Amino acid sequence: MLRTGEQYLDSIRDGRVIYIGDERVEDATKHPAFRDIAQTYAELYDLKAAPENRDLLSYEENGERYSMYYLRPRSKEDLERRTRAHTFINRWSYGLLGRSPDAVAGMGPAWFRNIVSELERAYPALDVEAVLDCGDAAGYALAALRSGVKIIRFSGNPSAASKIKDIAGTHGARLERNPSRILDTRGEKDADAALRRWLATK
Repeated sequence: MLRTGEQYLDSIRDGRVIYIGDERVEDATKHPAFRDIAQTYAELYDLKAAPENRDLLSYEENGERYSMYYLRPRSKEDLERRTRAHTFINRWSYGLLGRSPDAVAGMGPAWFRNIVSELERAYPALDVEAVLDCGDAAGYALAALRSGVKIIRFSGNPSAASKIKDIAGTHGARLERNPSRILDTRGEKDADAALRRWLATK
């Protein structure tokens, strides 16, 4: 699903812990070190959602529209569509936006899947259960499933989650909705201690 600029800004007002030196940043959308680039990213989301850019910067799948970055190329035409979108954003940002927020969608899930595969090959006796956290990005969740990731976490709205769960089933994958099983070290002062506590409950 395409999100608006305001939805993007709301998504980074999530209590994440950011420090600049000894200063804790309470709101990255208002702090002078981050507010301008946050606003630029918000403008990019609005750009993608604008009707005049609909076919250039997004595509439709299963009745929903997603950023062109999430399009898995299956043909020369698909590659050309993605290239046009990349080129447009590069020109819009005058080449200064090296990696837009969802640019990693083209390689992230496959990279994660390959790491898990390498781990399974290196340690065949190990029972590997790796979860890719897709946040509330439905397009990223779909890209992960298409890339062969077997367990994903999605925190978006229930309607989208229901559709993604059905799609996961057709890929022999599983959707996680309960964050309690997953270690999240955001906001932890001592990540090692948090990991030890989490492992002790397993």
